[in-house]
Amino acid sequence: MARDLSSFAVHGGSLIIGVQENKESRTFELAPQPLNGLPEKTEQVARTVPDPPLTILTEEISAAADDGTGYLIVHIPASPVAPHMVDNRYFGRGDKTKYQMGDAEVVTLHARRRNTEADTLTLLRKEMDEDPLRDGGAQSHLFLVAQPAAGRRDMCLPITGARDWNQRLHALIRRALEAPRTRAALSGMGFSPDLSSAH
Repeated sequence: MARDLSSFAVHGGSLIIGVQENKESRTFELAPQPLNGLPEKTEQVARTVPDPPLTILTEEISAAADDGTGYLIVHIPASPVAPHMVDNRYFGRGDKTKYQMGDAEVVTLHARRRNTEADTLTLLRKEMDEDPLRDGGAQSHLFLVAQPAAGRRDMCLPITGARDWNQRLHALIRRALEAPRTRAALSGMGFSPDLSSAH
């Protein structure tokens, strides 16, 4: 499984556990798997076997029999640090199958990773150069640059999936506007548009 996960990480993709291929008829058939512990096991493989570790998202679908079996959809976002090594080899994905990458492809992907790291360092240096308190004497500053690797697919559903989604969104914006900490943090910043423009 780790080889499949790492092969998808180059460009991103999804893997469905619980569907098997019938090579004779060239069709796919449902083959529900026990779901108990399957998402955790899959995530553990993604975090411990590939180097560097992978970030994945899983989604369970129960089988019609409602017997604890079903299907697991594993979403593998395109990784900014691809390729990921498994068993001292790198794997990519073709149209139908995974394959072991050749040297030239691995070198190209490592160069892309180095360029991303260089871009991050450039952004960090820019923030440091524009620090309004850089002449603050002996005080030190901590600069961070963050890039999300993956977000939960359903993270906005509690707001956007409800019938009263617009009322919930307005309430969320109102609470943010009325929060003393938010007002203090944003006072005098002059952002445009700001939260007061949201409606």
